[in-house]
Amino acid sequence: PDGSAMSGGYKLALLSEMEIVYYLNLIRYVADNAGDAVLPHRDQLMAAIDLALKVEERPGVVSLQVFKAANKLVRALIHSLVTCRPAEHRSVPPAVWNDPEWQKKHYESWGHVIDMASVDITWVTPSEAGLQWAADLAARYIRKPLAMLRKYISAISTQEESAAQPAAGVNNQQKAGDDS
Repeated sequence: PDGSAMSGGYKLALLSEMEIVYYLNLIRYVADNAGDAVLPHRDQLMAAIDLALKVEERPGVVSLQVFKAANKLVRALIHSLVTCRPAEHRSVPPAVWNDPEWQKKHYESWGHVIDMASVDITWVTPSEAGLQWAADLAARYIRKPLAMLRKYISAISTQEESAAQPAAGVNNQQKAGDDS
C-alpha cells in the first residue's frame, strides 16, 4: 500500500491536510452558487468527499480540519441545489451591463437607487434532479452523524435518570425520618 485511499475508482493523492482543505474549499466556493451545474460531477464530488472523510492526521485519528472542510462542502452543495436565488447579482440589466458606452462610465451609476418594480429578475430555481441529489447527499452524509447524536443524547439521558433515582430515594427516606 502507498498510503493513499480509494473510493469509487478514485484515489486520493498524497497531499498534506492543509492542501486537501485548500482543494475542498476551492470546490466549495465554486459549488456554492453553481446549482445544477454540479450534477454532471456528482460521482467525482462524492468520491472526493468520501476520501476526505477518511483522511487521518495520524493512524486511527481522523483529521478534524479535513473532516470539517468535507462537511462544509456537503453543506454548500445541498444549499446550492435547493436554494432559489437571482441569476444575476448586478445592479443593472444585462443589456446595460454589456453596453460598451455604459462600461466606460459605469462609476456614474454607483449609489443610484432603482425602482424595484422595474427590475427584471431572472430566478434560478431547484430542479427535480438537483433536489433528488440534495436529498441523497443528506441521506448519505447526515444520517450517520445524526444517529450518533441521538445515541449520545440517549446515553446522557440514561445517565441523568440513573443519577437522579438514588437521590430521589435518599430524599424520600429523609422525609420519612422527618415525620417521626
